[in-house]
Amino acid sequence: FLELEELVIGEFILNKLPEKIVDLANKHLKSDEFIHKSFSTELEIKPNNELYLEVVCSPVPHPDGSFAGVVLVIRNITELKRLELLKSQFVSMVAHELKTPVAAVQGFLNIILDDTIPISAEQQKDYMYRSVSRLKSLLDLVNDLLDISRMELKTKQREIEDLNIIELMESTLELLEIEIKKRGLTLNKSFEKDLPNIRADQNEITRVFTNILSNAIKYNKDKGNIKIDIFGSVNYLVIKISDTGIGLKEEEKIKLFQEFYRAKNEKTRGISGTGLGLTIVKRIVDSYHGKIEIESEFGIGTTFIIKLPKIKN
Repeated sequence: FLELEELVIGEFILNKLPEKIVDLANKHLKSDEFIHKSFSTELEIKPNNELYLEVVCSPVPHPDGSFAGVVLVIRNITELKRLELLKSQFVSMVAHELKTPVAAVQGFLNIILDDTIPISAEQQKDYMYRSVSRLKSLLDLVNDLLDISRMELKTKQREIEDLNIIELMESTLELLEIEIKKRGLTLNKSFEKDLPNIRADQNEITRVFTNILSNAIKYNKDKGNIKIDIFGSVNYLVIKISDTGIGLKEEEKIKLFQEFYRAKNEKTRGISGTGLGLTIVKRIVDSYHGKIEIESEFGIGTTFIIKLPKIKN
């Protein structure tokens, strides 16, 4: 595309402009129809949203009112178009994710309310339980979407305080103790003593630990292991959470923190989730200038490595 430094005052430039812009200018130059009005349009100059321009073409009159020529105002709106596309894709994904649980609940309730379909009290109770489960997943999705929205708008209220990371991990493990025992998982902990605190919002850090530990439980094999290491480095407190579960393929690791992304294969069928948990985790960790990394091997297991800045004494 034409660079400004290439222009010379008084030079005829139409032969240097993209054909689509030239056609727009010629509408004014070669037709009386557009002499008294401006015309604007958006043009895709390079495919796949690589270069998008907004062009405004306006007539320029002589002092006596006769037509002198046109002025072109060209604005690069490529980034704006990309944002619009992302927004459209996000809305489409949200609609799809909301539709599935709502349709399932409607189906179960229609069966229960239809007097022509004979179902036992036990079947009716089963449908009600399934409906409650679907509605819970729907509420989880809505809450996750609200959290992401608040993070983007920076309206989420935080209470920053000194936090003992080991105490916070222990309290999170207490909340998940029943789920760990239900799967028959073995928990191994290695916590370095006398670690400094971090400054953060307790609810957010608990959310990080809960999401990653929940994944380590859900995607683990029965009677598998979860190992948690907490130790200090020069600038960070490091939390490593490893499981002996399904693991990830290389192409899955790249997409793991994207909105609504969930690894889908024969081993993950029947495992519920919104696909937003790890997106929220990464945004929380990033907001504290921390880091989150992942090591995983398909069929072997996964390790999440979280690094949070520590308070220096």
